[in-house]
Order: sequence, then C-alpha cells, then structure tokens
Amino acid sequence: MTPQFLNESLNKTDALQGSYEPTFVALSYAVAALAAFCALTIAKNNLSERSSKSLLQFWHLAGALALGTGIWAMHFLGMLAFRLPIPIHYDPLITALSFLPAFLASWVVIKIVSRKTLAIRDLAIGGVLMGSGIGAMHYSGMAGMKLDAMMYYDPATFAVSVIVAVALSIASLYSTFRLKRLANASPLAARIVGASFMGLAIGTMHYTGMAATYYLDACAPEAAQASSTQDWLLGGIIATTSVILIGLTTLAGIVDYNLRRAEASALETQEILTRVLENTQQGYVRLDSLCRIQQLNKSMCRILGLPHDQAIGKTFGEFLSAETKREFPGMLEILATGLFEISVQDAEGKSIPCLYHATETLDRQGSKNGIVGLLTDITEIRKREAISRERAENVANIMDNLPTGVLLIDENARIQLFNESCEAMFGLSKNEILGGPVTQLVASQDKDALAKYVSGLTPRASRIATVEFLGKRKDGTHFPIEFGANEIIVDGKIMLVGAVHDITVRKQEQARRKELEVELLQSSKLEAVGQLAGGIAHEINTPIQFIGDNLDFLETEFASILPLLAEMNESSREGKTPPDLQASLKELDIDFLAADIPQAITQSIAGVREVSRIVLSMKEFSHPGAQTMQPYDLHKSIENTLAISKAEWKSVAEIELDFDENAPLVTCVPGALNQVILNMVVNAAHAIADAKKPGLGKITLRTRAEEKMLLVQISDTGTGMPEAIKKKIFDPFFTTKEVGRGTGQGLAISWDIIVKKHQGSISIDSQEGEGTTFSIRLPLARKEGTPPDPQQLS
Repeated sequence: MTPQFLNESLNKTDALQGSYEPTFVALSYAVAALAAFCALTIAKNNLSERSSKSLLQFWHLAGALALGTGIWAMHFLGMLAFRLPIPIHYDPLITALSFLPAFLASWVVIKIVSRKTLAIRDLAIGGVLMGSGIGAMHYSGMAGMKLDAMMYYDPATFAVSVIVAVALSIASLYSTFRLKRLANASPLAARIVGASFMGLAIGTMHYTGMAATYYLDACAPEAAQASSTQDWLLGGIIATTSVILIGLTTLAGIVDYNLRRAEASALETQEILTRVLENTQQGYVRLDSLCRIQQLNKSMCRILGLPHDQAIGKTFGEFLSAETKREFPGMLEILATGLFEISVQDAEGKSIPCLYHATETLDRQGSKNGIVGLLTDITEIRKREAISRERAENVANIMDNLPTGVLLIDENARIQLFNESCEAMFGLSKNEILGGPVTQLVASQDKDALAKYVSGLTPRASRIATVEFLGKRKDGTHFPIEFGANEIIVDGKIMLVGAVHDITVRKQEQARRKELEVELLQSSKLEAVGQLAGGIAHEINTPIQFIGDNLDFLETEFASILPLLAEMNESSREGKTPPDLQASLKELDIDFLAADIPQAITQSIAGVREVSRIVLSMKEFSHPGAQTMQPYDLHKSIENTLAISKAEWKSVAEIELDFDENAPLVTCVPGALNQVILNMVVNAAHAIADAKKPGLGKITLRTRAEEKMLLVQISDTGTGMPEAIKKKIFDPFFTTKEVGRGTGQGLAISWDIIVKKHQGSISIDSQEGEGTTFSIRLPLARKEGTPPDPQQLS
C-alpha cells in the first residue's frame, strides 16, 4: 500500500476508528528495553580499546543486530497491537526490508555510546541519523500493510513524529552516554536505567507516528475478527524470535568477553607467578616422581651453590644433610608434603638451615607425579633467635635481681612474668602464680579496684601513677603495697608491665611521724599553756596575798573598835553624848554596821582563800615535773583538774567524787596523766550539754584499788554512743563534735598515754541516750624515778 497525505477533499471524520491491545503495547515496550539492555551490555563488555580492529567491528555489528532487532520487533508488535474493524495483512518483503533502517540506526547508537567523549556535533548528527533511521523503519513498515482501505498521513502530525524521533534520539543518546559515570559504581543499574530510557524513547517515536495515520474508504467490517488469532500467533512468533535472537547475540558477547577476560587473567597470573618465583628470596624447586630437579629459580641456585644447568636433573636428596635424612627418613621416597625444618648442604658442603614447604603435583588422571617445594633460608633467623634468647636471658636475670617486684600482665589480666622479688614479697613461686589472675595478689576488698586498674577502664595517665593496695601473701597475711603499671606491646599484643613495692616500713614511718607530730604539737600546746598558767598564777598570787593580809587586818582591827562603837552608841541613846555626835551615830546605824561588816569581811577572806586554792591547783597542774615515772596522788590530780576546768562543767553538771581512801599512789608521768583526766572531764561536760536533758547532769569520778592496778572511772549522764561510734572513738582525728569544738585528738592521745606510756588499759561502756563510762586501769608496781620505756613513748 502506498500511503498518501491528507488533502482538503478528505474528511478525517470518515476515517476508521482503531484501538490498541494493551498486552501488545506493553510487550512492544519490553522488547525495545530488552534489546537496548543487551546492546549496552555488549558495548560495555566487548568494545575495549585493547581489542583488535576487526573484533571491534564485529561487536559493533553484533550490538547493532541486537538493538535493531529489538527496534524492528517493537515496531511490528506495535502494529499488531493496533486494531481496525477490517482485516490487516503484511507484505513479507517490505516488512523484512524495514529491518534495514532499524539496523543502521542501531549501528549509529552503538558507535556513539561506545566512545570516550561525546561532542555536540557528533551528538546532533547521531541523533538525526538515529531518528531518521527509526522513522524510515516505521513508515516503510507501515507501507507493507495490506488492507481494504486507503492510508493517509496528516502532514502536521507526520512532521511532528519525525521531529519527535530526532529529539528523543538525541536525548536518549545523551542520557545513555552520561550514565557511563554511574557505570563505574553500579554498572548493572546504569545499564537498566539507560535501557529503560532508550526503550521508552523508541516506543514513543513509534506511537507518535501511528497517531499521524488515517484509514479511509473501508469495506464492510464484518471480517475484522478473523485476523485476531493470526495476530496473536504472529506477535508471539515475532516476540519470541526477537528475544531469542537478542539473547543469543548477547550471550555470545558475554561468553566471548568472559573467555577473553579469563585468558587474559590466566596469562597475567602466569606472568606474575613467573616473576614472583624468579625474584623471590625463597628457593623454588619442582621435582618429578623420582625427586629429580625439573625446575628451580635463582634463589634455589644460590642456596644449592650450583648454576641452573648443573642443578637440573640432580636428585634433591643429594643436597639434604645427614641429620635431616635421619630426622625425616623416606621423606623424598614417599613424596611427603607439609612444612619441614631441614638442613641443606650446598656444593661446598656448608650446612644451611631451611624451612621446606612441599606440595604435591597431580597428572591429568589425578595421580601424584611430583613435588613443588619452597625453601626459605633461615640462617639469619637462627642467628637473631640466638641473640634474642641471650638478651631474654639477660633481661630475665636483671628482672630477678631487681629489688623491685616486676609483673607482666596480659590482656586477660593474667600474670605472665613474676620476678624473684615478687616471689619473696608474696611468698609465691612462679609455678604457682604464672597464668593466674593478678587479683589474687591483693586482699578481697581491693580485688575490684585492681581489676578495674588493669582492665583499661582507668585512664592511661592515671595508671602510670602508683596506687596503693593491700597485698595478700600466700599465708593469708596482708601488707601494704604500691603498684604502678604502663602499657607495652609484646608480640603484637597490648600488655601491662607493673612495678610492686612493699611499703610496710614506709607506712610505719609515716604513722610514727604522724604520732610524733601530734605529740609534739600537744606538748608544745601544753608547755605554752603551762607557762601561761604559771605566769598568771604568779601574777594573781601576789595581789591576792596582800588583799588577804589587809582583810585579816581589817577583821582584827574592826573587832577591836567594835566595843567602842557599841559603847558610844549606847551613850548616845542615854543622852550622854553631844547632840552632833548623837546625830552622826544615828546616821551611821551602828547596829547595822556591827552586824554586816564582820560578815562581809569573813566572806571576802573565804573568797580570797578559794582564789588562792585555784591558783595553787593551776600551778600544780602546769608544773607536772620531769618526764619520769614518780609516785603521784591521783586524787589530788582529779581535784586540781576539776578546779581548772570548772568553767566547762559548772553550768551543765554536778560533780560527784567517790574516792577509795585506801588507794595508794600511782607511779606515772604526772603531766601526761593530768592531760588524760582533763580530756575525760571536758568530754563528759560536752556530752551532757549535747544531751539537753532538764536540770543539771552528773559527772562521777570513782577510784578503786585492785590487785596491782588502780581503777579510775569517769561517768557522765550525757548522750551515750552507738556501737558504730564506739569502734572508732580512739581513732586519730575522729570526732562527732562540730567544726571548731573538737580536733578528734583528745581520746586518741589519752589512749596512747594510758596504753603505750603506762602499760595500762582504757575501755568504754556506753548506752545510747543514757550516758558513758570510761574505765582506766593504771599499774601500781613501778620503781620511783624510772623513766618510761622508749618503745612505749614512741
């Protein structure tokens, strides 16, 4: 059928109305996309610059064949998808010839997308050629249609279809070329996207051309349904044939690509292996079934001390040392495989230690026909090992003779090195400790802290610094240790090397230093207080003496003039005295003066005597004598202490004294014992004040003579103590008082004085809310003038 263009004499409304079968439409698009995908696959895999010119031309044609077949099949399926109410047939020759434009257009596409660069000029020319080819294929295929109607093209739509074909061709070529960038990261995704876009462009061009076609002068439409089955059969044959042709073409391309790539890879691998074997420092040798040398490299020639030509054909056993033959008998006869440490004798008879790695070779039937071996000269390794062993022995000797304990701890917190100083320190041998957890070296309360320290949870900077733990010996006794560790790399693993110091002596020295500091401070304070109190007592004593003497004088003289005053007063009443004197005597009220002045003088004398007694007590308290044991009246010490501490207890408590009158003197250091009694009385007064009970509390001081001991008890009705506080009451610096009221040293010093200096004892009995009793026992049997034991004073 020769198509014509519509003119003004023809009416479009008289044209036959056609429709499309959706299945065929979808199938046509799928075939076009599949063909485009296969063509792009061929272009990617086979169009390499390293291919020969003839091979490139062959795969250009193969790609064009795959894509052209898809375009032509898409067009014909699209024609079959179109339904008219009249029968449609196709001219075989014209339909077959319509494939040529599709093939040429596909060839243009393959040429363009396989280029490295794409110029605008090339893109425009390629788009025009591709669009023109697809358009020529479409309209030549339309010309092959046979039906009882005339085919007309609308000029405007016809022109649009050609323009659309060219425009979509340019867009398709440009987008497909640009997708090559995506192909580097995801080649499959790039080809799918490119094929989908190209298939969509091809299908759109076809259906745009179909829209320009009109069919007029139709005969009766009753026979239209007769071609339905034939169309389906024809469409299926075209689609199947196209897919098979496209698939076979693509498969051939993929197979050829893979074969060439495998061949190139094998050649490259063989070349690399040859170069490696020739240039490696390991000796390479290939032996036949009789262990004769068939092939060897330069390094093997160097090890054997023979040139290549002289070594070929010799039996490998000729080069093995007698020691190796004894150690591995029959190794060559049975073609043994594996890793062996052997000795090889070179042509001069020199023995060379080597590692021999043997692998069997097989013939085509799978039978063992020889050995491939690699020989590594380990002479230098043996030398370095000997040097390393010597150094390791030296290091181990140094470690064992260090006065510091040294540990090596692995990543699992297990001990890998334990020197002799550690053995002596902990009483454990290496055999008992190596491989065990490091936490077994410390007391149970420190296990978690040490585990955290060595596990890496502790920052590295903090771990380098030493930390104190309580060490544990094999016999279960504990002692203070100082431990510090740092990270090192051993055999590629991070480990800790640690130093351990027994700090028992240092701790004792620190404790003694603290005790001496406390004692020195207390002694300095007592000395200052004593000097001050002695000076004050001396200054007060002088005016008190003449005040007392004057009061005694006034009392005596007033008593002597009192009868005269009485007589004068009596005369005044009888009128025997002058009126002026009578008035004066009456104004003086002689009776009142006679009654109150003696009483006032008596009370003043008693007050002065009380001040004198307090001053005397202060002088005795502040001048306890030398630091030697001497007999001392403990009752007098208690009375003096109560006198000078009265300001502390008089407003909160009453004092009750219960002395054993038959108690002997105690042999002691008086000043130290005065300090103990003062601490106890002051603490009792504070406890009563803190209890805040109604009325005055009571402080009771009791003495009782026991066998070889004198018991002194100081009881109060204060707050009492719970068990938790009683356990800590004699600890240095422990106090329950608010800041500024106590230092926590009084009872600690008292315990030191009684227990250490006087070999006595001090205990406590307390009920919370009721009160506390301190019981002090002092030994009686001690010679006068004996100094305290220096160990007890320390």
